[in-house]
Parts: sequence; structure tokens; C-alpha cells
Amino acid sequence: MNYFPIFTRLSNKQVLVVGAGSVACRKITLLLKANAKITVIAPQCHQQINEWHQQGSINYLPCPFYKESLNDMWLVIAATNNEGVNQQICDCASEKNIFTNVVDDRKRSEFIVPAIVDRSPIQIAISSGGDAPVLARSIKIDLEKQLPEKMGILAKKMGEWRNKVSDKIKPENRRSFWETFLQSAIPSSIYQEKDAEEDFNLLLEQSSTHTPQGHITLAHISVNDPELLTLKTLHAMQHADTAFYSDNISDPIIEQIRRDADRIFIGKKLGAVCIDSDKVNATIINEAAHGKRIVVLSTQETSLLEESLQTIKSTLSITTIPGIIV
Repeated sequence: MNYFPIFTRLSNKQVLVVGAGSVACRKITLLLKANAKITVIAPQCHQQINEWHQQGSINYLPCPFYKESLNDMWLVIAATNNEGVNQQICDCASEKNIFTNVVDDRKRSEFIVPAIVDRSPIQIAISSGGDAPVLARSIKIDLEKQLPEKMGILAKKMGEWRNKVSDKIKPENRRSFWETFLQSAIPSSIYQEKDAEEDFNLLLEQSSTHTPQGHITLAHISVNDPELLTLKTLHAMQHADTAFYSDNISDPIIEQIRRDADRIFIGKKLGAVCIDSDKVNATIINEAAHGKRIVVLSTQETSLLEESLQTIKSTLSITTIPGIIV
């Protein structure tokens, strides 16, 4: 990972844009959406920048870059076609520990601006780290086609209902509730701009008295290629509360596990901490008994583990699936 992905709140934060051509206009358009307080410096400016200045949306200073213009700035964007000026901006900003982006010059940039799919408040940022911007834009186009235009409306409505859920649903059950909500007919009603308040309240009331059922998915990983993972296995990995994985499961496959799931190594490998089979079974059963969703990734056939778990706790909900497409 060459760049750490981060979303930054720029509302009422000072941002400096040096340069006032068409490239600067594109950057300013995004900054205005983020409600940044924008100052533009350039001897001459694009007509659009002058209009924004006249409207009071930005502050335009008709002069060359000078070091003091960086005072109180949070971010700087260098959008000039002069390498000497861009280098001067970078040097001065670096002295003040201000993040700088030089348009189309990643070597001088401390942050880069990704391709963006905007369904506010849902935002998806796609970046190739500057290696393949056309590919990043192609991915953006594909995502634009897949995501409903009104997804932002759904996200805002979920935000409005968060306090209700916090009042009714235990913290450990909230993610499960929201996943159930998203699989219900309520999002469709919201997309159609129908009043879904009554349906939501009914689902919330039902869920508040219901303890989620734990489930165990056992997946046999015969080949360490993440592109061959079955959809069922990938779904189980992405929704797991706890993931157990054995010897020789590759890092690229482990990376597909939900990022905030607990990960427990159950094999025997030099330098690794693991637990014995009895404790593995006891831990799996305890997690599932508390409503957790478990996925077990193993390079060995999982039938023996399934029989062992069923013997100990016959009421467990256990599914064995092929982990890899063969």
C-alpha cells in the first residue's frame, strides 16, 4: 500500500490552490462540494474562477505564489504548468508540514486525488497510486452503472434511524440488524420515495426481542488463489464475526476476510501462535452459541471437523462448502 486511503473533513478549513486555469477549476469544483474555504493565487484567472470570486464562493488573489500565502492552510494544490513554481510550493509547504498535491506529478505530491463515485453521503474513492489513472476511471464508470443514483437517500435515512437502533438493539447485534434491514424490502421502498417508517419500526421491534442465530461455515481451500474463491465462501468471509484459518492459507485469501473480524490461526507453523484442536472446537462453539457467524478456512478436508463439532453440539447450524472453484 503506497498510499493510505483517508477521507478528510474540509468544511471551513483553509485550502490554497495555486494556479487558476481549467485544471484548477476542476479541483476547485470538488473542494466547493466539500465546503472548504478556498483561496486561489495566480496572476491571471479562468472566467469561472472570477465568477466564483464575485459570488463570494472563493477568494482570488491576482498575484504570483508567495510563501506567506501558506499561513493557516490545511492543504495546498499546485495546479500550475511551471515546474519551478510547483517545486517552490512543495518546498515551502514541506517546511510547514502542509500536505501538497501537484497535479499530474505524483513524485512531488504528498497526497493524490482519486477517481470518485459520489452518492453522498456514500462515496467511493478509486486510485491506482498514479500508475494507471485510465484504469481507475474505467472502474469508476463500472461502479457508476451498478450503484443506484438514490443510494445517498438510503444512506441518509439509515443515518436518521441510527439512534433508534442504538436504543433498541444491543451493540453486538447492530451489524446483523442492519444487514437484515438491507436484505428486506425497506430499501426498495426508500428508493421509490415511499414512506418506510412504519415498516422500519416493525422490523426494529421484531429484532429487539430476537437473538441472532450463530452459524458456522466450513470451507475447504484446496488452491491458494483468491480469484477462485466461490461466492458462498467469499460471502461467509465478508460477513464473519470470527474467522479461523489453518496452515498454508495464503495471505491474499486471508485479506478477503472482513477487516474487523477476529482472526484466529489454528494450524501449526513456525513462529505462529495457535491453539489445540479441543480449544478450537470449544472456541467455535462458544462463539456460535453467542450468535456469532463463524468461518473456518482449512487446506484439509473439513468433514472431520464438522463431525467433531456436531458430536459436541448437535444443535449447531453448520454448513460445509467448497471454498474454491474447481
